[in-house]
Amino acid sequence: MNKEHIEHALHVIKNIKVNTSNFYQIQESAATTLHNQLDNVREEICRCICFNLYQAAIALTNHLSEAFLRLNIAIKESGATDFNDEALEKIHEKFTERDGHELGKMINSAKRLGIITKDQAKKLGEYREQWRNPFSHGSPHQLLKDAGDITMVTIDLKADAPFPGVDIKEVKMQSQFHLHGLFQGAKASNDAIPYFRYVDELIIAYYDKINNI
Repeated sequence: MNKEHIEHALHVIKNIKVNTSNFYQIQESAATTLHNQLDNVREEICRCICFNLYQAAIALTNHLSEAFLRLNIAIKESGATDFNDEALEKIHEKFTERDGHELGKMINSAKRLGIITKDQAKKLGEYREQWRNPFSHGSPHQLLKDAGDITMVTIDLKADAPFPGVDIKEVKMQSQFHLHGLFQGAKASNDAIPYFRYVDELIIAYYDKINNI
């Protein structure tokens, strides 16, 4: 392996700076501790956003939303009001019953159980279609289905031509497979913060509500 390449990669990593503008957009999440098993992934998402790691933040927000739903559906369906051994066993049984359930079904169950509202279920369903499914299944083609058109400029440099030929045309972003990584990264940079904020603010509000009952 080329030593220069390794040194360059290390230099790039060492010089990553915190994006304070991003921090101020998620400061409530960064400063809020739920004191449960969701805190670890929430903290990691905040770090990803502060270091401009938007695609990582998207992946972890997908995980966070589903983990929150699975956890609280299992608790609700178990009827547990405490966390003694008997209650934990009941919660475990409910977790196991839903191991194979996909996110759409979990959203509907959470709405039925009063964990989320009808409007929240609708929004989570939209994020499921926009980000969770295509991103989790490694399908930028699906992710970019509504990304619109882009102007492409092609230059034909033929040795026997006095001037290069230029072709300008509008093409769908979704069709440009060689640029999917670039487009996906750009889309993630726009969507990661509002996606995380929506999910995390929903979660914080839910725990505020049940802790104040």
